[in-house]
Amino acid sequence: MTEEGARVHSILTDDGLDASLAALCPELPFTDDVRARIRARAGLPVQEEPEAQRARPRKRWFAVAAAAAVIAVAGLAVKPLLGDDFVPAASAAAAQDLEHAATTAEGDPDLVPGPGEYLYVGVRDASLSSAFTYTGKPLTAIVDTSTQVWIPADRQQEWMRRSKTDEPKRWLVGSADLARREGDNGMLDPKTFAPSEVRAACGDFPGWNGEAGATGPAVATEIGPGCDGDSGDWGHVTPGFLAGLPTDPQRLYDRMLADIGSHDPSQVLGLATAVLRSGQADRELRTSLYRALMLVPGLDITDGEANLAGQTGVGLGVVQGTLRSEIVLDPATGRYLGDREVLQTPGTGVWQGLPAGTVVSSSAVTTAVVRGLGSGPR
Repeated sequence: MTEEGARVHSILTDDGLDASLAALCPELPFTDDVRARIRARAGLPVQEEPEAQRARPRKRWFAVAAAAAVIAVAGLAVKPLLGDDFVPAASAAAAQDLEHAATTAEGDPDLVPGPGEYLYVGVRDASLSSAFTYTGKPLTAIVDTSTQVWIPADRQQEWMRRSKTDEPKRWLVGSADLARREGDNGMLDPKTFAPSEVRAACGDFPGWNGEAGATGPAVATEIGPGCDGDSGDWGHVTPGFLAGLPTDPQRLYDRMLADIGSHDPSQVLGLATAVLRSGQADRELRTSLYRALMLVPGLDITDGEANLAGQTGVGLGVVQGTLRSEIVLDPATGRYLGDREVLQTPGTGVWQGLPAGTVVSSSAVTTAVVRGLGSGPR
């Protein structure tokens, strides 16, 4: 062993290693086998040397070097579960939170409605609506949309979906008065804010043509799973599609890359979000998704106190261009709370006048088993 290795080794004792790893990943047990593999990866003897043979540290910075060694190999903490080939590309902090979420999801029972009950999926979206007045002045307001879906225990039976978009009340650039005086380019069109309630067996809801009162017959679209064994896709989540996704984290990550045709981390996060916000992923798939996200390069904790409709969670995200895309997890339970996008630079174009740090879209998700069609969570 080199002199430097001996110095680091003197800091990285078994007791110190256990303490450091326990702090990094408190939910994981560190057995003798795990400890030995971590010491080997760090270039240290598998067995700790007797006290008399240890080289004494001469400078305090070696403690920092030892801590860095622990952080560098912290990814090994999940390898007893996932295998030697699983190498997280996310930050150590993000990987730790995702592993906690995955471990929690493994013991979290699925929401399965019984006879006469429904799976309730409520999504509260807040997004920016932007336009220019007829005189060229920018308008930007936050628009809230609520979507509620009731899925019966027998999916062949009648589903119901309610949706409503509220008129803008929070103006970030311009005002409602300015929009009315100088034109809103359709931003305040009353049709946009008409509430909708549709019902259909198998969730085979009609599309926009059938919902908005437009002339002509309703056109069946791929909004619900239908009764025909629709295979679905990432943008149209169905039971058949979910059943066909790999549950091995590496294979699931590879599938996402193949389907988007690139290595864009924000798109990978978007696919995972589509499945999680559907409320229909079972615990095995949720667990795999969390672990697959450990493989996303650059994924990091972006906000320790992200607020979504009154729920506070940890934001895990990636930066792509001018936007930061995040999913938000409950730090106590590991449950998915929602997602959001945040401006990284001052806005341009339709986002002109918005400062960096503005949340341009967010979604808060609530799932529950309820007793009747139209009932909400207690």
